[in-house]
Amino acid sequence: MPKPIVDLTRAAFERELAKREAAQSAACKAMIVAGYGNLRGSEIRERAPTEPNLIFADWVRTQDSLQEAYDEAHARKRYHGSMNRIIRKSI
Repeated sequence: MPKPIVDLTRAAFERELAKREAAQSAACKAMIVAGYGNLRGSEIRERAPTEPNLIFADWVRTQDSLQEAYDEAHARKRYHGSMNRIIRKSI
């Protein structure tokens, strides 16, 4: 089982972020090729649960995964100004 993104070291986090960005880019390109390039993200999210085409669900999954990584990057930079891991103390 992979480590949670908050537990990754700086180098591992940057690799994971690049991987997630590449996956999202591929999902966007697939949407464009399928003729759905004009849809907004909110429209894709609305249609994903009812659309039989799995391309919508894939786009939502990769977008959520990428947003999780961006949120962690923002937290790391806000905490100490770099992408180094935040050592969280358990209570």
